[in-house]
Amino acid sequence: MVRRPWLLTPVTASHAAITTTMVGNMRNAITGLPNLTPNDKSACLKIGNPQLAMMRQIKRICDRNPDVMPRYHDLRDYEARMNSVEHLHMMRGEVASFLEVIDGALMGAQDDAMRMSLDFYYSLKRAQKSSIPGLRGDYLDVRDNFIHSSGQSPEDQFPEEGLRSDANTGTDGNAPA
Repeated sequence: MVRRPWLLTPVTASHAAITTTMVGNMRNAITGLPNLTPNDKSACLKIGNPQLAMMRQIKRICDRNPDVMPRYHDLRDYEARMNSVEHLHMMRGEVASFLEVIDGALMGAQDDAMRMSLDFYYSLKRAQKSSIPGLRGDYLDVRDNFIHSSGQSPEDQFPEEGLRSDANTGTDGNAPA
């Protein structure tokens, strides 16, 4: 029994174009957001959940007691910045949630495609021993490029017997050599 693929519906160029268009529309609709450099980011205070909770608590107290706010701060500016924090958190959550779905789909699609590529690779490895011209060169190119980029051979990193539930049949119907 061959394992079930992760990605059951193909992701097409149309899906990629829609996503690109949507992201472009979001960027165009939301102008004025700063694009902080790494140096800018390192100068910012580090804010996590405890600090955010404190900021929200201070905002509630300030709403009830505006006279406590130091005079060198403008209350409307403070409220606008706190509202921006809340809205940006909501936006980030929505985008992060969608990105998590994309990351999961990408991981599954890569797994499916790599398993199929490895099935083909092992079939090519067996077939290159035949008299079909060019297969040995193709096999060696694939193997050597993989070794060059990863430091291991495909056989070392992905043993054939671990790829399928039934290691005695490949997708080509041939038994491993």
